Amino acid sequence: MKKIIILLIILFGYKSNAQKRYLRYNLDDGKSYIQANMRGQFWMRYAQNNPGTTINGEPINDNLDLSLRRFRLGLQSKLGNFYIFSQIGGNNINQNSLRTFRVQVLDLYGEYSFSPEFTLGAGKSSWGTSNRISSFSNGSMANLDALIFSFFTLNRQDDSGRNLGVFAKGQIGKIDYRMAVSTPPFYKGEISDKVDFAVNKTNPRYSSYFKYEFLDNESNTNAFNGSLGTRLGSQDILNIGIGGIYQNKMMQNKVNSDLFFYDFKNISADFYMEKRLSEREDALTTYLGYFYTDFGPDYVRNVGANDIADSKSGTSFNGKGLNVPLMGTGNTLFLSTAYLLPKFNHSTIRVQPDFSIRYANYDGLKSPVIDYNGGVNVYFNGQASKLSLGIQNRPIFNKETLKVDERKTNVILQYQFEIR
Repeated sequence: MKKIIILLIILFGYKSNAQKRYLRYNLDDGKSYIQANMRGQFWMRYAQNNPGTTINGEPINDNLDLSLRRFRLGLQSKLGNFYIFSQIGGNNINQNSLRTFRVQVLDLYGEYSFSPEFTLGAGKSSWGTSNRISSFSNGSMANLDALIFSFFTLNRQDDSGRNLGVFAKGQIGKIDYRMAVSTPPFYKGEISDKVDFAVNKTNPRYSSYFKYEFLDNESNTNAFNGSLGTRLGSQDILNIGIGGIYQNKMMQNKVNSDLFFYDFKNISADFYMEKRLSEREDALTTYLGYFYTDFGPDYVRNVGANDIADSKSGTSFNGKGLNVPLMGTGNTLFLSTAYLLPKFNHSTIRVQPDFSIRYANYDGLKSPVIDYNGGVNVYFNGQASKLSLGIQNRPIFNKETLKVDERKTNVILQYQFEIR
C-alpha cells in the first residue's frame, strides 16, 4: 500500500509544461525534427455484467477490476518534406490477458508533402476513415473512453482501426480532406446463415472524409492531430464534415448451400465545435455525428471494451460481460458535449464535466440502442496528467424478443499520463 501511495504522489505531482516537448530534437530551425512520446491510461472499474456472465468459469453478476486500458510509445520524424509516423503499444492489459498480452506495431507509415494542398503516403495507419471520431486521438478525449462504434470493422477487417494502404491528404484553404485505399486483413471465422464478415480474399476498401473549417484550421500532420477530442480552449474550432466508405463483398452468409455476398457502405456527417467563452478560459466542446452503415440484412455486432468475461458466457442477446450492440446495419446519432470550467484562482487544475448519448436504430433489433456516458475530467497538467471519472449505462436486449429488458451500469476511474 505504501508503494502505491508513493506512486500516486509522483504521478499526480508531475508538473512538466504540457505545451513544451521534452522528447524532441530539432535538426535545424525546427522544421526538421525527431520526436517521441509515451502515454498510459490506467483503469479501476466497477462493472454490472450482462445476465449469465461467467469469469474464469464462475458466475459473476458484478465485479471490481484493475487494468491498463492503453499504452503507447510513439516516434515521429520530419525531414524536409518527408514525414514518418510510428507507434507501438496495445490495449486492455487485464486479469484475462496479462500473461498473453503482446506489444504490437499500431502505426507505421511514411508520407511526402508536395505542398500544403497535397501529400501522398503509404503504410499502416488510420487515415482510411469517413468521419472525425474514427481516427480519434485517445490522449485528448473529452469522454472517458473511445467511441468505438465508429470503428465499423474493429479487429475483424482492421487492426485496432488501422489498415495497410495508401492515402492522400491536404488543406486547400478552409477545406481539409483525406482519401485512402486500404487492403484489409483476411477474416478467418466461420460461415453461417447469419450475415458476418466474408471468409474470402478481401477486396480493397475506399474511403474519404472532407471537412470545412470555419474558424481556426486544425493540424493534419498525422491522422490524430485533426481529430482531437478537446484542445482545452486553446483554439476556436468550428467544422462540418462528410465522408464515406465502400468495400465490395465484405460480408456474407450461407442459405442452404448457396453463398450470398454483401457490399459494405457507410455515409457519415458530423459537426465539431470548441469555443473559448470568456477571459477565464472556460470552453465548450460539442460533437454531433450521423452514421449510416450497411453491412447486409439484419447485421448486429456486440462489443464490450476491455472485457474480462468468458467468451461463451451470457444469456441475453448482448452476450458476455459488458457487450452491447455497437455496430450494425442502420442509422446512428451520437452527441457529445463537455464544458471546461473557468480557471480557479491561484491554481493550474482544470475541471471539465462531460456527457454523451448514442442512439442507434439497427434493422436487426426491435428496440433502439440508447446508451449514456457522463463524468468529469480533472486536469492537473493538461492532458499530460488527467484523472477522469466516467459512468456508462447500456441496454440489455432479450435474446428472443430483441427488445430491451433491462439496463446495466459501469463506473470507471481512469488516470492518464503522457510524457513527450
